Amino acid sequence: MPYSKPVIMVVDDDPAICALLKRSLVNNQWELSVFTSPEQALEYGKNNRIDLMITDISMPEMTGTELISRIKASKPDIPVIIISSSIDANVMEENARHGVVDYFKKPFNLDALKSRVMAKLSLASE
Repeated sequence: MPYSKPVIMVVDDDPAICALLKRSLVNNQWELSVFTSPEQALEYGKNNRIDLMITDISMPEMTGTELISRIKASKPDIPVIIISSSIDANVMEENARHGVVDYFKKPFNLDALKSRVMAKLSLASE
């Protein structure tokens, strides 16, 4: 079976954050699918493989929490990393029910995020 690169789906309504993550995470090991619309990301997720999702929480069309819930309904094992400028205990508790334990508060450290992505993808491949 040919090797296929892990697919990372990035969802943030801020195009600058999407561009930053695309520049920072693109490499020869991973493929990135980047969306500023949670609705478009959800549609993509219905028909495509996703090995890791990175999402904001506060977005106008749909919250990141709702997106996580809807994606995990069909892909329960997908690891998720949340990036957001406002992360409170309620958000953390609600998302913990979906197995989300990784949160990065904006502005976040790119090296720390990359390390977490690598760790999540290596755990997912085991």
